[in-house]
Order: sequence, then C-alpha cells, then structure tokens
Amino acid sequence: MYVIGTAGHVDHGKTLLIKAMCGIDTDRLPEEKERGLTIDLGFAHFIDTRGEPIGIVDVPGHERFIRNMVAGAWALDLALLVVAADDGWMEQSEDHTRVLVGMGVDSVILAITKIDSTGEEQIRMAEEEACDRFMRLAGYRPQVVRVSSVTGEGVDRLKKLIEETLLSKEKREFFSSPFLYIDRVFTLPGAGTIVTGTLKGGKLTTNDEVTVLPSGLKCRIRSIQSYHSFYTTASPVSRVALNLQGIKREELSRGDCVVKNPEDFWIVGEVILKLDDGGEGLPSIKNHGELEIAYGTDHQKGRIHLLKEARYARICFSKTTSIHWGQRCVLIRHGGSKILGAGRCLWPGKTSPSERRDIIKVLQKYSGADFITSFDTFRFMVRGFGLASELEQHDLSRLEEEAIPRGKWIFLRSALKRMESSILSSAERPGGVSIGELSQATGVKNDILKAIIAHLLEKGKLNRRGELLFSIKKERGKANLGKKEGEILRIAGEAGRKGIELKKLSLSGVREQIRILVREGFLVPLDGNIYYTKEVYDEVVSDLLKGFKKGGRFSIPTAKEKTGLSRKYIIPILNRMESQGLVKRLGDEREVL
Repeated sequence: MYVIGTAGHVDHGKTLLIKAMCGIDTDRLPEEKERGLTIDLGFAHFIDTRGEPIGIVDVPGHERFIRNMVAGAWALDLALLVVAADDGWMEQSEDHTRVLVGMGVDSVILAITKIDSTGEEQIRMAEEEACDRFMRLAGYRPQVVRVSSVTGEGVDRLKKLIEETLLSKEKREFFSSPFLYIDRVFTLPGAGTIVTGTLKGGKLTTNDEVTVLPSGLKCRIRSIQSYHSFYTTASPVSRVALNLQGIKREELSRGDCVVKNPEDFWIVGEVILKLDDGGEGLPSIKNHGELEIAYGTDHQKGRIHLLKEARYARICFSKTTSIHWGQRCVLIRHGGSKILGAGRCLWPGKTSPSERRDIIKVLQKYSGADFITSFDTFRFMVRGFGLASELEQHDLSRLEEEAIPRGKWIFLRSALKRMESSILSSAERPGGVSIGELSQATGVKNDILKAIIAHLLEKGKLNRRGELLFSIKKERGKANLGKKEGEILRIAGEAGRKGIELKKLSLSGVREQIRILVREGFLVPLDGNIYYTKEVYDEVVSDLLKGFKKGGRFSIPTAKEKTGLSRKYIIPILNRMESQGLVKRLGDEREVL
C-alpha cells in the first residue's frame, strides 16, 4: 500500500487537483472553505487499477503553514509537486521542494496545473523553469504531467503515472515494527479517543497493545479504520484511524508517536544530525542559534551546535522527544517560515567531545555512512564492538576494517587491539587488576571485557588468580618486592600465628602496599584487619584439618586446641576457610568439605 501527497505554492490548485482525481474535497475546516485556502492537512484516496487504495495527503501552500506542510510530507512514498502554468515557479514551490528532499521523498511527479487558463508557450516556459529549478534542488529531473482540474485533461494520465511509479519503487524501511505519527486527535460518541496518521514500518491489529511516545503511556487498539472501511489489521504504508482504549483525548496531541515496539525509538533531549548539502540558495545556519526542528508530524524549538566542517550538528531540543535512527528532519527559522536545511538523525542523547569526534570520524571515513541500515551497526562502527546477533552482515561486509568475533561479541580489529593493550597494561600493575576495575576505568561492560579476557587467557597472555588478572611478564617473587613491601612481609613472617594488625603496625602509610601484597597472594586477609603470610595461613589450615576426612566435624574448642590459637584468631580463620569452600558451618561446629 502507498501514501502520496501534494506540494506547491498557495493557490496553484493542489486541493482542486485531488478533487479531480478522487472526487473528495480535502478542505474540511470551515475557515478553509470560507477563505478558499488550505490551512491544515487534508486527506483523500483513490482506487488504483489493482483495486488497492492509494492515500493522498493534501498540504497547505501558504508560507505561514509550512510546519503543517512538513507534518504531511514525512511519510510520503511519492509527491505531486504542483506548479500552476499561469504563475510558474514560486517561493513556496522552492520551499516545498526543499522539504520533500529534506524528508527523503525521492519520487516526485511535477504536475503543471491550470493548463486550461493559458497558452502553450506559457505552459512550456513554466514547465521548463520548474524542471530546471527542481533539478538544482533535488539532483534529478522529475517526470511531468500537464493537467487541468477543470476539464479533466491529463488527470487519468497522472493517476496512471502515479501507479506505475509506485509499483516500480523499492521500499526501504529502517525497521519492520509499526509506528504512526499522530496528525489528528478527536473523540466520537460511543467510540472514545481516535487518532489518525500514516502507518509505517509494520502491521497493526485490533487488540494490539501500543505505546504512545514520548509519554510512554500504554493503551490498546479497539478498532481500525482505513479509507472509510473497518479492518482487523492495517498494513503499511496507509492512512489509518485508530480507536484507542485506555487513554484520554487530553493525553494525546499531534506529533506523538504510536508504536508497537517502543525500544525502536529514542526518548532524548538531543541528537547528532548529519546535515544535507541542501543545494543552492540556502540561508546560512547560525551556530549555537535557535531554530525549529520538524520531524514526523511534530516540530520543536531547539538550538543547533555545528560540528566539524558544519556538515554535522548537535541538536538540543527544548523538551524530550521521541525519534528514531535515520529519521529525517527539516530545520526551520525560529519564528519564521524559511527552510534552513535538513538532515538525518544518527546518534541519540548527550555526547562528550570525544564521542562526537569518534562519530564524525566514522562518518567522514565512510562518506556519511549512508549504506548502513541499522543503528546497531553504526554504533558498532563508532565504538568498535557490538553483539553479533544485532549486526547486519551486509553492512559489515562493506567495512574497510576486519571484524573479529569473540564469543557473542564482534570487534573491529583496531578496537580489539586497543582494548587488549589496555587490559594487558592494567594487569602489569602491582596487585593486578579486577574485571570490575577495568570496567570502571574503560567504561566497557563486564561481559564485553570477559569475552576479550577469555581469549587472552586461552592464548597464555594473562594469568588469573580468583577475580584478579596478572601479567605473565610481571609476576613478582619476594626478591622483586619494594622496600616497604618487603619490610611488611618480614614483620608478618616474624609475627607467625599472631599475624599483623593494620592498626598496630609500626609502619605508617602502608595500606596500599598491604592491598597489593594481598592481591599478589603474599598476605592472607582475615576478619578484624588481621593479616597472615600465606605460608603461615596454609600451615594453620593444614594443622586444623589434619586427621579429618571429608564430612568430618570439629568444634571451635577442638580448632583452638589443634592450632594453639585463641578465639580472636580462630574465628576469622574459620570464616576464611568457609569462604574458600574448605569447611561449612553447622551450628557451633564446622564440617570438612
């Protein structure tokens, strides 16, 4: 199914052309009928030769209503750019073409209207100028049909060309789940809340639970109407009306988005935008200036911060919004109607300067990365890693750099090399490093680090002791300890089974050295800030377990007797043994495991 729309200067005959094609007057507001001027979006359809409906969105032509025009253009499969033969190309012809290009409408038919009101020479001149102007803005020459909405000349040919063009188009969606930007909200007696819009992405069915973004409110589809008929399922791309259950009219507005899978959308206050080249005649965008951003059926105030070479920008919205990766946006002068530019959303949320540099580096390396079909793949290109299950293999095959699998993850070779180097370097520190410490230092999640570490351990590039990782290059013996570390170990050795207590130690400022000695296995920590040398602790454990087989039990008095230690020491030792899985507590006794 398809939805098309009109575009063009005010009073060039857009609404009349639709009436000639469909027999429907899309001016529905009393003010529109009184003034003979389209103010808001209008809707119609006609049945093609296959018996399928083709929806039509009629947009206002006056510059004051440019935001309404953008709201009608976001989901079009094809646009009819209407230029009157007697007037020729006008200011809104220009702006509407910029909107169509900015919104990614890549199929446009130029309809030269009012051919009944002027001569052949004027018609030819209007057509040539319109084609030339369009070519400069869009980069291709449109197909042209001359029509008269009064006599009907050319109308059937136009409808045939529309159908042929649509059927020859290759449809491309960023994702397959359904979404609909609301363009109208109203209530009907006995039905309740109704929203209308153009359905894209996937199918919606009655009783589906849907989410309204950005509010996050959930509701259910009670019924679906499309082109004046009720359906249990609506397919994209089509004009639909949804009767929503569980949500009030006051909780909805134009610009909200009804979605089946909210995880497909970002709820953010800012995005990174790749700006279009824009063609000729665009006014300059003021860096850090205020403007309006139009996307879907919504438009918001915001501020633009141009990035490198002004080809990319950070857009900060005035309020939180719902937007998806790859979404097209049009930039409008704040408080005015001038089109400033357009672009595509590539990255959600706040970003640091270093993150922005990484994003732009990828965009420059791959000429804007226009071939990428999913945000997961683009994020992989920027960060250097991603889940294999989320990545598009077609996109990966076009990368200049090799992608290397590690478990369920895939890494770019350069990113993997950088991460491995960081892990190995950290493991060379005295005391080694834990996965948690690596994650905190690098900002990389534990499960990603574990995939890399598993490979390094397998290749013999790392040693592991419990939760700690050590470099095979820097494993230290007692002879390699620092002066203060050696002194601590000497004192602990001389203390024997009394161990050393941090608060009683005559040496000052040694907390870090003790931590390192514990991590490297030279000291064993016990409850109460007591530390044994490993040799002494192993000796105590050996004495304690001597004579016991697995399942054997002993009491605390027995443990004290076998080791010659007081309760102050024996309880911390038993707790340590329990944490190591050597014994388990059964009441007042311990059982050997």
